[in-house]
Amino acid sequence: MKKLLFISVLFLCIQAAFGQAKTVTGTVKSKTDGIPIPGVSVIIQGTNNGTTTDFDGNYSISVAPGRTLSFSYMGYETQSIKVESQQKINVGLIESTSKLDEVVVVGFASQKKTNLTGAVANIDVAKTIGSRPLTDVSRALQGTTPGVNINFNSGNINRAAKINIRGAGTINGSDDPLILVDGVPTDLSLINPNDIATMSVLKDAASASIYGARAAFGVVLITTKSGKTGEGKVRFSYSANTAFVNPISTLKFLDPTEEIPGLIAAGTRTDGSTPEIFGQNYSILLDGIKNWKQKYANNRTSNEMVYGEDWEIKNGVPYFYRVWDANKELYASNALQTTHNVSAQGNLGDKSSFFASFGLTNQDGMLRVNQEKRQRININLGFTTKLADWLTGDFKVMTINSSYDQPFNYYGGSGTDDTGYGGYFGYALRWGQYFPNFGTYRGYNFRTAGGYLSNASRNENNKRNTRLSARFTADITKDLNLITEVSSVNDYYNRKQNGGKFLAWDSWSAMPYDATTIQTATPATLETGNDFVGQSKQESTTNVVNIYGNYKKQFDKHNFKFLAGFNSEWQNLSRNYARRNTLLDKSKPEFNLAVGEQFVSGAANTDLNPTVTEYSIAGFFGRVNYDYNGIYLVELNARYDGSSRFPTNEQWGFFPSASVGYKIVNEKFMEGTRGWLNDLKLRGSIGSIGNQNVGNNAFLSIMTAKNPSWVNSGATLPPSTNLPTNVDPALTWEKVMTKDVGIDVKIFDMLGASFDWYQRDTKGMLAPGITLPGSFGQTSAQTNSGNMRTQGWELSLNFNKNLSETASVFVDLALSDSKSVITKWNNTSKLLALVTPDTKPYYDGYEIGQIWGLTSDRLLQADDVITNNGKTVNGVDYSKTMGGNFKYGAGDVHYVDIDGDGAITRGAGTADDHGDLKKIGNSTPRYRYGITLGGKFRGFDISTFFQGVGKRDYWAASDAVLPFFRAPQQMYANQADYWTPENTDAYFPNPYYGNEANTFGSGTQGQNNFVTSTRYLLDMSYFRLKNFTIGYNLPVALVKKAGLEKVRLYTSGENIATWADKRLPVDPEIDETEVFWGRAYPYTKTWSVGVDISF
Repeated sequence: MKKLLFISVLFLCIQAAFGQAKTVTGTVKSKTDGIPIPGVSVIIQGTNNGTTTDFDGNYSISVAPGRTLSFSYMGYETQSIKVESQQKINVGLIESTSKLDEVVVVGFASQKKTNLTGAVANIDVAKTIGSRPLTDVSRALQGTTPGVNINFNSGNINRAAKINIRGAGTINGSDDPLILVDGVPTDLSLINPNDIATMSVLKDAASASIYGARAAFGVVLITTKSGKTGEGKVRFSYSANTAFVNPISTLKFLDPTEEIPGLIAAGTRTDGSTPEIFGQNYSILLDGIKNWKQKYANNRTSNEMVYGEDWEIKNGVPYFYRVWDANKELYASNALQTTHNVSAQGNLGDKSSFFASFGLTNQDGMLRVNQEKRQRININLGFTTKLADWLTGDFKVMTINSSYDQPFNYYGGSGTDDTGYGGYFGYALRWGQYFPNFGTYRGYNFRTAGGYLSNASRNENNKRNTRLSARFTADITKDLNLITEVSSVNDYYNRKQNGGKFLAWDSWSAMPYDATTIQTATPATLETGNDFVGQSKQESTTNVVNIYGNYKKQFDKHNFKFLAGFNSEWQNLSRNYARRNTLLDKSKPEFNLAVGEQFVSGAANTDLNPTVTEYSIAGFFGRVNYDYNGIYLVELNARYDGSSRFPTNEQWGFFPSASVGYKIVNEKFMEGTRGWLNDLKLRGSIGSIGNQNVGNNAFLSIMTAKNPSWVNSGATLPPSTNLPTNVDPALTWEKVMTKDVGIDVKIFDMLGASFDWYQRDTKGMLAPGITLPGSFGQTSAQTNSGNMRTQGWELSLNFNKNLSETASVFVDLALSDSKSVITKWNNTSKLLALVTPDTKPYYDGYEIGQIWGLTSDRLLQADDVITNNGKTVNGVDYSKTMGGNFKYGAGDVHYVDIDGDGAITRGAGTADDHGDLKKIGNSTPRYRYGITLGGKFRGFDISTFFQGVGKRDYWAASDAVLPFFRAPQQMYANQADYWTPENTDAYFPNPYYGNEANTFGSGTQGQNNFVTSTRYLLDMSYFRLKNFTIGYNLPVALVKKAGLEKVRLYTSGENIATWADKRLPVDPEIDETEVFWGRAYPYTKTWSVGVDISF
């Protein structure tokens, strides 16, 4: 009995000893790089007891032996470990390939991706931005997310991207998305890529309508990095990147000995004589160039030109014989780009944390002479603290200082290089390689683009953006919180234009010198009209206030989330301008050192002129989320919005939306598929948003100033005004209605797919109202009478697979397409015309981007029958295509008589009666795609990104594409294949110049051989190796010896290779004009090396 009692007591003691809880400690790190992970959830399975790792990845928990600890963190695979006798358990988490539990930032909240019912895309910041040598975040987004369209019309380092979500949204104002950085509207190009923590895109009304008036065409949400609470040391990181930038796909000239015979042929055919260029007879010029190439081409070591060899004056006309490499002279080689980023994050006690970062970016432009310089300094400070057990405060200060110095532009833009104006590239690439762009004589330049560039003073452009923001989160109960966000943003933009006259040889005019007198002659004084200093200063203040609350409640299998709040934003903007002429000293462009007339307005570049604007918006919003047992999902949104941009009685609008989801994978009858099917969800949404981007005070009638020169024969100009503008006093919102259906699939925990089809109807676009008689004296008022419909689809595929603890691979595919059509417009005649900023000849059924033209299938040959003095070809009348002295003959374009009426005509010039015209293409990019491939292996990481456009057409009425479109001034390398009796299978026609007049009629361009047609329509589709990056993490043991946590070395290239139509003279993404399309700032290729260090 005693033995039995003893055994029982012993058993109970042993059981108690083993069941007694003990403290287990350890560190959780990333398996990939050994970096500690703060914030990891450590839970005792089967209980609600747990803790989280501190800033250094350390944890401590009391747990009984035999229980299991679960370690989980977003982006990593959850790991479970059974506690036995261990006192210390260190854990290495493996990066997750599944994204079902990924948290996505949405309007005023966040949701698990698996529960989303709207069209929301979460952007993987690490993959998208990573180590790419980019200074503009928008460039990183191109091709990565279906439906997010990024266009770069120029390679200029100071040009921002055009960002669009899901195609054309309106033909008025802007269809840009709302871009919010930490809840505040921000210029994306100014953000430091290194500061970004998360990015998401709200595409449909159901997800974006919560933001109201500003979000009609989608929202891009960005949150910046902040501190993480928990005890631990301060952690620092440093990254540096050095990149070398070079131009790609530049216009290339023919050698003058090949070029000039073509110019002579064009002139001889056009007017029967040898053409001239600034008085230089091409035949004489050609002989001189041949002589120079034979005698002097190999002994030139500087840009100083030798009279009598490189150039000479004949009868007052300068002749230039020296042949230059235009691209080598114009473009910089290996332009430098550097970035440096330093950040620190850590804790201040156990209730506060901070994040601080400093970024410095320097970029050199593509001009070899007087090279542009851009610098950006980003400072980001964040502080989070527990003000009370129930109240948390988040405070952020962000300041961005950006400077851009560039040579004064003598060709337009009031001295700026803003888009839409002529510039140095337009003129430097305008004439053949014998023009001395950067050549000098006696140290003075000639009157060329290079001469202007060499003598230009430097403009100074400075931007400063300062943001102060605070966020207070009050946790009233575990299910209810109230949030207040207050932000104030100040933008300051100072632009100074430093002009000035200079001395140069005026080779555009007669030069009455000879070999002797030129030795002592004085160069001409050029650009007295640009002898001024100008300055524009713009300042704006934007204030944002958001007050909202979140409440969640669960009843058995019913889960509810409620959001309600108020949002307001108001902005004041002012700009002034000053200019003073006649500088005393060009090298000192200051107002007090100028002595001429003074002006406070009147700049040709209207973006510099004085203005004062202000607006305000306000809205009340609400959202309800419901799900039943994780199967049936419903979201309802509503926003009551007001905008000052409309008349008092039209300022407010109500915009609702709804979305639903059905997670089939969670149904009981799907239990047998859960071993391989991780997600299967159907979703759909419908909703409306109001668009307020219709222009300031568009409903107010305005009388503009006018000088009536017809009074007193113009001797006296009394002040006067134009007639009041004709406006609609009841102008109101454009209403944007969207529908979306989609499906999300995930199988084998590695392969995921999402597909969306959508339709967006923009109703009440500003459009001309009723047609008024000419006697009325004014054009029709713009009314809410136009409608447009955009339809499209999006597909994303992703494959992620961990091959082992040290190896993984991934593949991402993004593909999308859309088409926009006008469904209502006041143009019942459907007259065809070209769309311009001032002309919008839309009609019902008009496809945005459509190109009308003739069909041209070949060039005429000697056996074609041409009669009626060159007007009739094989019995078909071509006369309506002809202009000048042109006569059709062998080597000219053959147009197809589609309607068979015996003449090439445009019918009545309408969409219903268009004769031989047809829609030959569309300039809207179609089938945009991006493909990312990559992986990791034993410390190495590699990523390859391809991007492109499947279809895009473009008619370029430009001499960069069409030889002699305007005048016999140059021939580019892409134009060498022109028709001659010996080259009858040529691509371009028999040379003839002067084809730019629009003889055929509105809706097309050009005449003679170059009426808009299929033959010379450009194929702008392309496939590009956008980025390649390879990196290596140094071994942890080696790094630790140096007192560091992580060191990664990498190299990365951008725009490495492009596959496009071989006939394209420039990069397929270029769409900018300086004098003519294609003569513009080039696209660039970048190679870089960099390092990332953590300690």
